Amino acid sequence: MDETTEPHFPFDVWVGHIIPFLKARDVLALACVNRIFYGFVRALPRHSISTGCVHDSSLENCFNLVEFQAKHPFLQMKINLMHCSLRTPDISAIGSVHTLTLDLCRGITDVRALGSVHTLTLDLCRGITDVRALGSVHTLTLDCCNGITDVSALGSVHTLTLWNCSGITDVSALGSVHTLKLCSCYAITDVSALGSVHTLKLWYCNGITDVSALSSVHTLTLSSCSGIKNVSALGSVHTLKLWYCNGITDVSALGTVHTVTLRSCYAITDASALGNLHSQ
Repeated sequence: MDETTEPHFPFDVWVGHIIPFLKARDVLALACVNRIFYGFVRALPRHSISTGCVHDSSLENCFNLVEFQAKHPFLQMKINLMHCSLRTPDISAIGSVHTLTLDLCRGITDVRALGSVHTLTLDLCRGITDVRALGSVHTLTLDCCNGITDVSALGSVHTLTLWNCSGITDVSALGSVHTLKLCSCYAITDVSALGSVHTLKLWYCNGITDVSALSSVHTLTLSSCSGIKNVSALGSVHTLKLWYCNGITDVSALGTVHTVTLRSCYAITDASALGNLHSQ
């Protein structure tokens, strides 16, 4: 069908008889290649998509999508809802999927139904304030969710990423997390409780100045943390990555670290004490 050609199917036929039988990924594919179909999807006043045997669903920029129904709770299903209005507060139908991404879904405020999701990403979902129900999620990413201030219930999460979550100040309950990444969380100043974390990444956390409690971390990355100047206590770390940490000048105490990576740490002039050194 040419983009300028008027469709021959009545609007209600498209909506009532064709869209429900399409897999969600096919809806997106058609919307991308056919402007008329894209117009249909965007024009639907209250459009819902029911997934049957869909393994991997990606619905992006579906501004009028207000409901998402999973007919069968396939545990391996992957769903990516990006820029979807989802004005209905009920997301319980997708609470059993394996992998779920909610990106810019500002209408979602209640995530209590998502506690069984294996891998969950909440990106720019600023209406969410309570994540206490997500303590059993295996891999959880919270990106630019500034309404979240309390992460004390997330201590059992295996892999946790907090990115640009300016409302979070206290991470003392996260000492049992296996892999923890804190990026641009400027309000966090105390990481003394994180010494038992296996893999810890601190990126752009300029409020952190003291890392002496992190000597037992297996793999530690300090990137662009301008407040950190003293790393003398980190000699027992197995793998240490120092990236763009221009406040650090002395690495003489790191000779016992198994692997050290220095990247753009211009203030360090003498690395002769380092054995297995990787310089970038």
